[in-house]
Parts: sequence; structure tokens; C-alpha cells
Amino acid sequence: MMSFNTYSRAGALIPMLLAILLLSGCGGGDGNGTDQAAAIDTGGATAAHDGGSGTSHDDEGDDSGGDHGGTNGSGDNSTGGGDTAGGGGGTGGGAAGDYALLAWNDLGMHCMDGDDYSVFSILPPYNDLVAQLVDRRTHERVTQGVTLTYEAIADPAGSINTYSAGKTNFWDYVQPLFGQSPAPNVGLTGNPAPSRNPAPLAYDTGHDWFTADGIPLTPYDDNGGLNFYPMVRVVARDSQGTELAHADVVLPVSNEMNCAACHSSVSSSSAAETAARPKAGWVFDSNPERDWKRNILRLHDERH
Repeated sequence: MMSFNTYSRAGALIPMLLAILLLSGCGGGDGNGTDQAAAIDTGGATAAHDGGSGTSHDDEGDDSGGDHGGTNGSGDNSTGGGDTAGGGGGTGGGAAGDYALLAWNDLGMHCMDGDDYSVFSILPPYNDLVAQLVDRRTHERVTQGVTLTYEAIADPAGSINTYSAGKTNFWDYVQPLFGQSPAPNVGLTGNPAPSRNPAPLAYDTGHDWFTADGIPLTPYDDNGGLNFYPMVRVVARDSQGTELAHADVVLPVSNEMNCAACHSSVSSSSAAETAARPKAGWVFDSNPERDWKRNILRLHDERH
């Protein structure tokens, strides 16, 4: 049986994916330390699905800045900046801005397989968002009597990402791959893709912050353009629904992690280009994403 565990319990990458993830700077997983990878049978090749666990936070911390900074509660000043994890900070609430909201993504870049999950999966669409609300008058974190939500917003160029289903076939194959059947635009943890409708962050008592993990985000905006840095707005409200503060945050996601360089079918006699060719020959699938995955499964079946 073939198992594509991205991480082991010790937090180490399996040899097959070590070079890929190190070169791409990619990671996936939630704040509770779970990662999943899976495979399904295609074209006669044998595969299986499995879920590994481990800590996937290559870059974590209470980041208060981001590539795009943050917007204050009244919308006139930007704050933050300078962290690749895509954090943002904002102030608001009351005439003098009584609250400060810090929000960030837990990794410099989250990766996903891309368009096609019909063969196997290395990483599902799985992004994490973390936030903390601080009372500027007491300098204490606010954890009760408030709600925090996230929603999609346009970036300065007008690119917006308000849904994920239809931009990838992940939901067509999620059940055989991961044993779950979330609705379209809902991720493996039950959190939805960012949309124009605010979705809640949950309070994590262990870390003393608000979080939404497993957000199923893709790098394709609503116009079909490629945008690795889609933006969301995190909003803090009191029990009456009054906005206290908001922060605009990047949720980075990439589809660039793949094994095509070595495992794509090629018409070549070069030893360098055919080193990974299965004994039975290349698959030559017309879909480039399916092609290298099917070649990997064929090579696996020949050796196991």
C-alpha cells in the first residue's frame, strides 16, 4: 500500500517529499498539529489514503505585520508590515480606537495540489488564520463578549477570491481521499472558504487566541486569475454587533508544489530526463497534473 504522509509524528518529512517542500517553502496543517495526504486508485495503479500528524508550523508567532499591512477601524491609516506570514494589524472602536486587532496566517506559504485530486493528494486546500484582540486601555487581550469573523475582500489590484469549489476538483474526490464529505466550499475542519458572508473564528483556550484552521482556499481569484496572496478581513464585534476593530490579512496559498520536473512523461532518450521513467514506460496522460501523479503510482507499483 502506498502512503503519502506529509509529516510523521516526529514532525519529519518523508524522504519523497523532503526536497519538494524545502524548495517550495510550503507546508500544510492546522494549529493542532494534523496533516493529511492521500491517494486513490487511477489507471490500474495501486494507492491508499492515510493521514499523518505532526507540527506543521514552520513560521509561527504573534505576528503583527504583513505584506499588505492592516487597515484601522476608521479606514484612514495603515499599520503593520514586514512579515512573510501575511499578518495584519488594525485599530478601531470608540473615538480614540480603544481596541487593536492583530491577525496573521501561520505559515509563509500554504501549498495545495492544484486543480486535480483525481489520482492522489499531497496537500489539500488547507489554510490557517489566527487573531488576537487587545484592549488598548488595559493592554489586555479580549477573549469574552466578542465575536471575530473573516470574509473575502479585494486586494489593491481588485483581485478577490470568494469561493473555491469549481476552481479545483478537490470536492469530487475528498471522500475517497480523506474519508470525509464536506459540502462544496467547506474544508476538512468544517470551516468555509472566505466569501462575502462573514465566517466565525473560534477561541482557542490553549493558545489564548482566535483561530480558523483548514480554510479551503485556492490561488485562483473569481476572474480566473492566479493570485497567491488573496486577502481577507478579520472583524471583531461586541455582543451587540458593533464593530470594535478590523484587520486586512493575506492568506498565502500556492499550487506550485509538484513532482513534474522528474515524473512528467517526456519523449526523450536523455538519461537525466528519463531517470524516473517506470519500466512499463511513461503514462502520457493528456492532463499534465494527472500525468506525473500516475507516473509516480506506476513507478511505485513496480517497486512494491
